[in-house]
Amino acid sequence: FELHLRGRRDGPLLQLDEARLAYADASLVAEGSLPRLPTFAGGRFAATLQGADLRRLLQLLGREVGTAGPFTAELSVSASDDGRDRLTARVETAHAALRVRGVAGPDADALRLEVEGEGGDLRTVAELWGLGRLPRGAFDLTGALVREDGVLRLDGPMAVSVGDADASLEGAIGLGAGAVGTALSVELTVPDPAPLELPRMLARTVAE
Repeated sequence: FELHLRGRRDGPLLQLDEARLAYADASLVAEGSLPRLPTFAGGRFAATLQGADLRRLLQLLGREVGTAGPFTAELSVSASDDGRDRLTARVETAHAALRVRGVAGPDADALRLEVEGEGGDLRTVAELWGLGRLPRGAFDLTGALVREDGVLRLDGPMAVSVGDADASLEGAIGLGAGAVGTALSVELTVPDPAPLELPRMLARTVAE
């Protein structure tokens, strides 16, 4: 690997002009400024991770898959003087894209995220990340999440479509060990479940 750093420290100011890490066929580039250390107030940070094959990254996470194609991930965070952090993130692979933007306040629960995503085939994406056997079909999703009392709660229904099927999710996802506090409800509309290759019991329920 190759690592390059360029920056300076001047009293409470930490200026990172460039940090570049290259490993195999992937690279990470970051830059930012923290004017009021040890706080993040008034600070900003941006990073980009990209590579020729997502398979290498998944191997580092213990996932053995075939060729997964190129990928790019971007993160940008900026903080105002009142302690509210604004963030944007984008992940693009050969199979899917995900975009997140949000605001985080000084309190642990002061977090709101807006999420959008789409992809060519939901099952392919799920298998890459070890998420089990999900339905087949092109998909897209949009919704918002807020953190409340140690859980991520859907701020209104999250709309998900897979092929000709439409789903609406509501509830919360636990953030602690064992995802305690998770409670989700799903409303699913499927004109014809056959193309989705749903699990047999679920497909029979939807068809009825």
